[in-house]
Amino acid sequence: MDSAKRSSVLFPGSQSSIGPAVHLWMDDRRRNALLAEERLHAEALDQGMQAMGLLPAADAGSRLPYAVCAAVPKGVDGTMVALRLRESYGLRVELVAQAADQAYWSVAAIGEQADRCRVLELLAALESELLKAGCRLTRGRAVQAATERYGREPRRHMMNIGGMRNGATTRGLE
Repeated sequence: MDSAKRSSVLFPGSQSSIGPAVHLWMDDRRRNALLAEERLHAEALDQGMQAMGLLPAADAGSRLPYAVCAAVPKGVDGTMVALRLRESYGLRVELVAQAADQAYWSVAAIGEQADRCRVLELLAALESELLKAGCRLTRGRAVQAATERYGREPRRHMMNIGGMRNGATTRGLE
C-alpha cells in the first residue's frame, strides 16, 4: 500500500492535506533514528573489542559507521572462533581479510545484531572463545566497556511503528 493510500486509511478525508511528502519525511526520520541506533551499537561493540585488546583494522575516520573490523590475536584460529560463535551462539562474525601475517574479523551492527543485548552477548561470547583459545584477557572488561558506552547515550524508548523500530529519546520525560 503506498503512502497516499495509507494516509487516507489512517485519516479519512485527509489525503490531500497529508500527502506523500510528509510520509517521506517520516520515513527519513525513522531511517535516521535507525542509523543512529546502528552507529551506537557499533561504537559499543568497538569499545568492547578494544577493551579485549583487539586492535581496529582502520582509523576511526575511514571505518563504516555500523561495522567493526578488528585484528585476530596472534595464535588464534580466526575461522574456528567465528564458526563456533555462529554455531553455539547464532552470532555472525566474519573473517574478512587475511594478510601475510594478520587476519581480521568483521562484525556489522545492523539488523538483528543492532541490539544492546546482542552486542553484549557477542562480546561475552567472543571473550569466552578467546579465553578458550588461550588469550590472556580480563574477564568482563569488554562488556563493561560497551556498557559504559551505552551509559553515555540518552536512554531511548523503543516503539514499534508500522513494523519499524523508532528510537525516540526520553531524556527529560522521566
